[in-house]
Amino acid sequence: MLWKEWGLNILSKASNKGTKMAYPLTRLKEHLKINAGDTGIKIFQTSVEKLKIGDNPSQDQIKNLTKEIEKNLVLFFGSARTKEMLGKLELEAGQEEQELDSELRGALENIFNTKGIPIESDLLGISGYIVTKGYEGDEKKVLDILKQLSREKVLLALNDNIIRYEVQRFIDKYPSFKMEDMENFIKYIKDKKLEVNRDALLDMVEKERLYRKFEEKNQEESWQDKISRQYIGLLNTPKSVDYEYLIVDEALTSQLLKKISK
Repeated sequence: MLWKEWGLNILSKASNKGTKMAYPLTRLKEHLKINAGDTGIKIFQTSVEKLKIGDNPSQDQIKNLTKEIEKNLVLFFGSARTKEMLGKLELEAGQEEQELDSELRGALENIFNTKGIPIESDLLGISGYIVTKGYEGDEKKVLDILKQLSREKVLLALNDNIIRYEVQRFIDKYPSFKMEDMENFIKYIKDKKLEVNRDALLDMVEKERLYRKFEEKNQEESWQDKISRQYIGLLNTPKSVDYEYLIVDEALTSQLLKKISK
């Protein structure tokens, strides 16, 4: 299935708004040209040559390059002007990262809702498309972000699924629980290193209690259940290679073992 079949309009808003997210190295050079003129460009070129920065530098290389440029800018423009100049760049870059994150989360949510956990080719389709629509950076960086966001989504589903199971077991054991029982349960969840805050856990217990009280029989399968079931199932299928970016994740494996052990 092609990415465009899931609704490219989710990613088109960046180009519609006139927003052009820039790769840090390109943006850095452009920013120096606008704010420091020929001197800025000369400092940029000299710094790139000194640190042997290639066309696709890592984030650490970008940070080192910025430090080197900052040191030289101070000599020509002073500390205050340099701080203002690079501060503006940092703010713009931060806004662009937020826009990119929003775009990618929206695209992933669409896939999770329509077909479940995305395979790696789905993520490649998104990263390739968003680069053609204005993102000037490294496509691999976008792909890495997509993989991480997908892992977080699956990890959240497994985590919540386990917690809801534990909530059900708690109410089975203590249908008329006291506050002392609840406090012991909260401690038990913390000891298992499951991610949930106290208020959210109390809310889950109360919802389960009310659900049982009113004997609602047709509770719809949650998105956590669907994703957890798919994740467990894909490990035993020939298609598991398509989900290798998930299978090699230690945190997911740990949560999976917790789920299976119950």
